Amino acid sequence: MIVIDVLTQTSYGNATPSDAKYWEDYNNVSFPVLADEHGEWLSRWGANGGQSQHAYTVIDSTGKVHWRRADGSGGDVGLITSAALDAP
Repeated sequence: MIVIDVLTQTSYGNATPSDAKYWEDYNNVSFPVLADEHGEWLSRWGANGGQSQHAYTVIDSTGKVHWRRADGSGGDVGLITSAALDAP
């Protein structure tokens, strides 16, 4: 399983690579954190028509979306983990 985080926004606007690195280091995560510098990820994959950065997607080993939650609510780690472990 591969986990990535896409940091889309900060209080100053679109996230930059340095914002993503800070987020990764601050939270001591062991997976890559990418920056959505141009808002492309948010507009395509964000919740509520690209208005909320709280969206979660599990892509299976064939590249198909296996599970998605894009209602703008906070993530439920157990639910996301189960969906990821269930993906082929």
